[in-house]
Amino acid sequence: SNTDKNKLNHSLSVSQNVFEEATTFQIIEAIKKRDLAFFRRIGIGNEKIIVENRAEFDQLLFSIDIADFLKISNPKKFSCIFKNEHKNGDLNPSANIFKSENGVYIYKCFSCWHKHNIQGLIETLADCKTITEGLRLCKHIFNIDIKETPWQVEQKEMLRENLRKIRTGEVQIKAPTTNKTLSPTTWQQLSALLNIAIDNVRSDTQMGENGELTFFASQGEIRKALGKENSNSEFVVAPRTAILAYHELIKKQKNDEVPKTLMDRAIREASVKQQQQIINFFTVPQFTDKNLEKVEQQAQKYKSNMYTTKSFNWETLYESEGKEVANSIYP
Repeated sequence: SNTDKNKLNHSLSVSQNVFEEATTFQIIEAIKKRDLAFFRRIGIGNEKIIVENRAEFDQLLFSIDIADFLKISNPKKFSCIFKNEHKNGDLNPSANIFKSENGVYIYKCFSCWHKHNIQGLIETLADCKTITEGLRLCKHIFNIDIKETPWQVEQKEMLRENLRKIRTGEVQIKAPTTNKTLSPTTWQQLSALLNIAIDNVRSDTQMGENGELTFFASQGEIRKALGKENSNSEFVVAPRTAILAYHELIKKQKNDEVPKTLMDRAIREASVKQQQQIINFFTVPQFTDKNLEKVEQQAQKYKSNMYTTKSFNWETLYESEGKEVANSIYP
């Protein structure tokens, strides 16, 4: 709303003496250190803003002038803030900030090729592990929150309960074969996916036919959440994701099962992030005793077929259990 924009613009106003005294270097360092107290001291985010939905949040966030936020006096030409990307520290200024056709402020360096909107800039400076971690940091810096619907609250409670059951060993006790067939790394990946799901509970438009949450994550985002973003190949993630799907601890969605608004957002975010990795869509069942019985049955099949992480792929499933099963795990 205009009122919220006015609140945000007021907090960024260079007319405030305390913000006037802040330097670009101090602001960048505060982002890197995630020093929220610093932003409050200079007048940013002192007043809580609550918006109705994600679209309204995006509109508000992307209305922020990056030059005002970073205290850059000449946004048309200045030295890049990513100094380590330049041999000479960018002594010949090669960065600028401009407003795109859709009204979003963009940071761009013509030398090191960094190009970000404000969310991407904060995410990169703070070395966030996931897109949603960067989003959460933006919310904290500017003190903006999104009102949650009862459905969102319910989904987050369910996902957190799933995580609790993994952390306390309850799932592993009730599904002992599963505990043996899944490696510690695969359990970690399941927890990472659940955390990504929690961060992606945005609106009822993600609701599947049965009311379940549908969310997406690229293999790169999953690796990042596991702290393996610098690993050199896809095998770190892909087979383990498929193994989790086989055990029915997660479900991979076919593209035609994904709500259109969610598919559009996934394509848009992949484009902005210039992601080359495959984006997968998932749903997560609740880890009830009944569902864990199904998980354990799948684990027993996994064991009897002598599957392994290295051998688990579409061809192996096709040979052992047929095309329908193989396609359900690799849609």
